[in-house]
Amino acid sequence: MYQFSDHTLALLRKAGWSEDYSYDTTEWEALLKGAGYTVHSVARDFMQRFGDLVIDYPHPIVDATEQLKIKVSFGRDNIGKDRASGASEDLSVLFPGIDGCDIGSFNDDDYYLMMDASGVVYGYGFAYFRVGDSGEEAIEHICSRNYGEDLAYRFEALMDEEQA
Repeated sequence: MYQFSDHTLALLRKAGWSEDYSYDTTEWEALLKGAGYTVHSVARDFMQRFGDLVIDYPHPIVDATEQLKIKVSFGRDNIGKDRASGASEDLSVLFPGIDGCDIGSFNDDDYYLMMDASGVVYGYGFAYFRVGDSGEEAIEHICSRNYGEDLAYRFEALMDEEQA
């Protein structure tokens, strides 16, 4: 089991999480499958342990509180799309070869989270991040004011390749 920091564990407990927490993923799975996405077992397992939580965490730059929502009840017509620009382009352009499942949002819905089949979590919105190597690590990073590896350079390189 992932070892959360005391800080993150306190935020999780305040949000209603415990080691015995369980979430019924039926609605989440139907939403993704209805949009044509594969629901990976690693994402399902993560959602069963953390789904439907709303975690208040400190903003990484300003003295404010933001929310990490481990739920997908927004953007039903836009799952897996680039919400940053409003384009209808599939995220596979930004994350080639990644078949992701939406698992939530953070920074008060400015960024969305998707998990690939191996459990790696990506954040996308006004910027693009590799947030963690697992859902638990992504929670830890976000709650610790660290959004992970900035992938903006990767996006710019891909766009340069397409134009060449």
